[in-house]
Amino acid sequence: MAILNRRASTQVRQGSARFFDNSLTGASRVTTATGIKSTESQFINLNNSAEADSETTNTATFSNRSFATAPSGFAVNQSSFQVYVNGLIITESSRTVAESGSDIVITFTGLGYNLDGDDKILLVGKFS
Repeated sequence: MAILNRRASTQVRQGSARFFDNSLTGASRVTTATGIKSTESQFINLNNSAEADSETTNTATFSNRSFATAPSGFAVNQSSFQVYVNGLIITESSRTVAESGSDIVITFTGLGYNLDGDDKILLVGKFS
């Protein structure tokens, strides 16, 4: 007990401390390379959206649109797109997104209803 009492009654010494940043001293060099090229990064982040320009009972056309050009090692396929009809997402099994000339055309199968002029069809994904 005597040691605890003696230690508790000692004064705290005030002093100054010095802190060093490794980047100032050159002791540590950290690389921040991500391993992704600029074109690959742009493709990964590409996510455009557009509303259909015209539609029939089972197709929607997006005029003057084309699939994005994928860099080497990447692909544009059905999973590169989300399709919405009146705010509801349409599964990949119920639609096909394809290029047709200078347009993108979505063909719907198995929706259980026909599209009409009042429907809002939205395409989201890797296109320009």
